[in-house]
Amino acid sequence: MSLSKAINLPEINRRLVQPSVALLLLLIIISIGVWAAFRPAYQELVLFFPGAVRTGISGEPRAVPHSGTREQRVSRVVEEILLGPMSVEKGRVFSRGTELRSLLLRRGVLYMDFDAERLLKQQDTNLGFADAEQALKRSINYNFPFVKEIIITVNGQIPFADPFVLN
Repeated sequence: MSLSKAINLPEINRRLVQPSVALLLLLIIISIGVWAAFRPAYQELVLFFPGAVRTGISGEPRAVPHSGTREQRVSRVVEEILLGPMSVEKGRVFSRGTELRSLLLRRGVLYMDFDAERLLKQQDTNLGFADAEQALKRSINYNFPFVKEIIITVNGQIPFADPFVLN
């Protein structure tokens, strides 16, 4: 009689493996539960602003609440960009008082409509509209890879394009 038959290795392996797998699954379930219960309320994101002294656009870390739908999280980031930078070394992307009228996220396409009154004036910023648009898009694309395309309108019209008029 061989030693392996006398010891009955398959039976020993089965007795050791089944509890080990069950314990591993239990630990995974507990870990997911703890993560869900104590998930951080804020998410660290990077928002891009122009330099107030130096030229170019650089990132500024910002803690933004991490809750709600993807659309709500993107909307919060846009509102943070409209508020302006926290650092005095950075400038504003858009003029004070610029308002986001609506924001929709559908199948990876982000639609944003801004109020024209202050947006196109760009009074207290050193960026033109095209540069401000690029800074906004960079912040969104950097933080939200699920956004594949961004369409910005001002009062429902694409800026600097011929208006759509029905005869």
